[in-house]
Amino acid sequence: MSFIVPGSSYLTNIQRGLIPGSTIDHKFGKGAVGTSFTPITLSGFYRMPTAPVALEFLSDDAGDTSAGAGAREVYVIGLNSLWEEVTQLVVTNGTTPVALGTDLVRLYRWGVSGSGTYGDLSNASHIGELTIREVSGGAIWAKVDKVDYPHSQSQIGWITIPKGKTGFILSAFILVDSSKIIDAEFRVRPRADVIAAPFEPMIVAQELSGIDNDIQYNLIAPSLPLIGPCDFGIVARTSSGTADVTIDFEVLIIDD
Repeated sequence: MSFIVPGSSYLTNIQRGLIPGSTIDHKFGKGAVGTSFTPITLSGFYRMPTAPVALEFLSDDAGDTSAGAGAREVYVIGLNSLWEEVTQLVVTNGTTPVALGTDLVRLYRWGVSGSGTYGDLSNASHIGELTIREVSGGAIWAKVDKVDYPHSQSQIGWITIPKGKTGFILSAFILVDSSKIIDAEFRVRPRADVIAAPFEPMIVAQELSGIDNDIQYNLIAPSLPLIGPCDFGIVARTSSGTADVTIDFEVLIIDD
């Protein structure tokens, strides 16, 4: 049996699972941006349809299959037609697309949940670049990288708070590659399930200009009550050319 330890921080006790109805979601994203504001995700997209979409998974390597040396299963976390969080497990089939069982309106986290290789510093848990896209070869929603070392999990710098929950931004960190300068914005869309006009506006909740190395955004009190379903994420742009941007943020999520 676990007990809340006097003197422990509130957030630490949440992480220990000792405060029912509360979780902390740690998100990180990576992507290349140009001169237009772009979501910080590996694919360069964060899809926000108004209706559920049928999706499929595939790899660009045949070794990511149910009996292969690479990824044998992936997990997918997003929101269903009711804007509630669902987790799906998908058995891989190499370069052959495999349909997800539940259509989604949002996808904000996914990765490898089973591998044919005991991963270490040299041997990765998947072989190819992994992709989730709309069925029949449609628009890409998200990717899992294999550059330098296969990451085994997504790099999506966005989240959608599910219906029945409220999120609070605790902190954010933004890093840009050397010799580049970027502008970044925190963007919020409340009431994402309002799918007929008049719609809720997409709000720029924070502007951060002229970032030439890194910036840490810490709050004494949590900011931006994100009443689910509510989209939140970070976009960035550079004044010329392209820049690689990495972000990290934490959200406290509480059941309503």
